[in-house]
Amino acid sequence: MKLLIVSATRLEIEPFLRKLNIDITAENSTFQIEATSLRLLITGVGMVAAAAVVAGELAVNKYDLVLNIGVAGSFDKTVALASLFYVETDSIADLGVEMGQKFIPITQLGLARQEDIQLMANPGDFKQRFEHLPKAIAITKNTGSGRVSIISYLQRQFKPKLESMEGAAVFYAATLFKTQCIQIRSVSNYVGERDKRKWDLKGAVENLSGFLVEFLESIT
Repeated sequence: MKLLIVSATRLEIEPFLRKLNIDITAENSTFQIEATSLRLLITGVGMVAAAAVVAGELAVNKYDLVLNIGVAGSFDKTVALASLFYVETDSIADLGVEMGQKFIPITQLGLARQEDIQLMANPGDFKQRFEHLPKAIAITKNTGSGRVSIISYLQRQFKPKLESMEGAAVFYAATLFKTQCIQIRSVSNYVGERDKRKWDLKGAVENLSGFLVEFLESIT
């Protein structure tokens, strides 16, 4: 099996690399774990970097599964920090224009269809391995949401539980290359909360690491 693990930053997968004694300086490298060929891809932050790097990799190498993992903000403050979610759909939420105090999404401008900006997970043969995780609707933006008016708009327009800066872009690249793709997110903070003393980044990345180890054990 050929598995591509995608993360925006090394921080988000570093505990996983330590547990498997993988050289964490070799960020974009391929490792063999029993029958699984595992490649790690660090894209950098944001949609442009994520889409470009993943598309570049898929253009030259074929994989059985792209597994995109990382932290996310939660719109739902009843969700416990460090909770894991399987992202079913992820929408590009900041394509559009500003008109006065209003934001008009690109779909309302007639420049894109809903299916162009709303991307779906494609678990294919691996669906059953993720069914134990709670499901979530997510959005992707290049700017973390902070203003109350923007957060309210996003909740009305997309009804999301999670927000990240790369998720939909990875789905987009995988869709272009007809490759099975999964996104797993761990909640590091609540959307709009900039005080990092109220985050749980450490717990979020540790839980991602635990998930990755269990997943690898299930397929090797």
